[in-house]
Amino acid sequence: MLCCPTVPSCSSPPSRSEAYRGYCLQGIAAAYAVVLIAGEEPTWEVPYIRDCVVADPLDHDALMTAARILASRYHLAGVLTWTEWYLATRRAYR
Repeated sequence: MLCCPTVPSCSSPPSRSEAYRGYCLQGIAAAYAVVLIAGEEPTWEVPYIRDCVVADPLDHDALMTAARILASRYHLAGVLTWTEWYLATRRAYR
């Protein structure tokens, strides 16, 4: 099970997200059960995911709460992001 934070719609319109990220998520979902932490309810991602928790990606506490919720539901094998600024946001809280 992989937990994948997704791109919020404010930085990438949903149609562009699917065009630019869809093949990535489809490939990951072919090998792993995927759960998401997303800035809004999933749309095009639904066929590729098992579960989703909505959380503000810029709110550290909300992200941690979402991660704990998913960790309580599933045995997570890893966390993946393709949005580098999420990593920078997380580093700012250290």
